[in-house]
Amino acid sequence: MIKKHLATLLCLLSFGFVPALAQQSRYPFNDPSLPMEKRIDNLLSLMTIDEKVNCLSTNTGVLRLGVMKLR
Repeated sequence: MIKKHLATLLCLLSFGFVPALAQQSRYPFNDPSLPMEKRIDNLLSLMTIDEKVNCLSTNTGVLRLGVMKLR
């Protein structure tokens, strides 16, 4: 009984990580093999005007796109 619950838990956990791993590389700006200019162009094309304005201040992160705030 415990093995069945443990197997179910492991399956649920592994399926939970699959979308997270797939999301990391869904945008070209996350691809380190691309030239920096293409990555920057892609990121800027995905950002809204408000997000671009916010990046001019101390709020440099774009959480919607997975870009972390600089310290």
